[in-house]
Amino acid sequence: MIFSWEKIIEEILDKKGKVFLLGESDSGKTTFAKTLVLKAIKDDILVGWVDADIGQSTIGPPTCIGLSLFSPESPEFKISELYFVGNTSPHGRFVPLIMGTKKLVDLACKESDLVVIDTTGAITGAFGQSLKYQKILAFKPDFLLAFQREKELEKIIDSIKNFDFLKIYLMEIPENIRIRTRGERAKNRQEKFKLYFKNSKSYRLSQKNISFYPSFNFLPSKNPDNLIAGLKDSSGEFLALSIFIKQFDDEIEILTPLKNIEKIATIEFGDIRVNQNGEQLEYIPSNY
Repeated sequence: MIFSWEKIIEEILDKKGKVFLLGESDSGKTTFAKTLVLKAIKDDILVGWVDADIGQSTIGPPTCIGLSLFSPESPEFKISELYFVGNTSPHGRFVPLIMGTKKLVDLACKESDLVVIDTTGAITGAFGQSLKYQKILAFKPDFLLAFQREKELEKIIDSIKNFDFLKIYLMEIPENIRIRTRGERAKNRQEKFKLYFKNSKSYRLSQKNISFYPSFNFLPSKNPDNLIAGLKDSSGEFLALSIFIKQFDDEIEILTPLKNIEKIATIEFGDIRVNQNGEQLEYIPSNY
């Protein structure tokens, strides 16, 4: 049975809890998330939106999971927290994608009565099934909304149908949801990166004061130039994104919007190269 958005939104706003959105790219997940969040705000419900679509992110830049918290006192859209994954695809980044999403879901649950979890479009094959299965076990959502055009979600749904902690609904996909081309999706990522790095500055840092993960010897490429990287403080918390510009004998050069660079304790490398205009130059398969 295919359910209308209005019917499911009414039930969710009444019961609240955690809502997991499942579907391939351009299936209506994000549009539904926006609709649900706006209606929750109008009903004075504390709501958290966890955006785990690291390739076509709504909250924050690509390569990051984003969290936005809304309340009657703070109904405007904002970035409340980010978690660096390091790629625009979940392939090779299974662990940080699940760990990061779990962290932000737990944070949202402490602050909100309703948590909406948007996900990537990786749903096919053994990888897609495993990724979504493990996420569902990690988050234990109350509702799973499946945005299915044909039968592409059947294997995932079959693997979770006996879990008694969640209700599964097959959702209608509006006719006005358009499937974007690969070029359109790449342009969207570039614009998001360009906006994020708009007011960035270049800094030279002493290598002896910084830890690197993975170590330079373990990078999938011997040349780290232009790799996207996450900056973390001494508590392991995310500070900001950066572009690794160059490694010198005793120093490194990075580009970042972060102002308080003295807080940088660790630089965590991603798997893609990005130029200062936000254009993704290369994807480098990881060795781990």
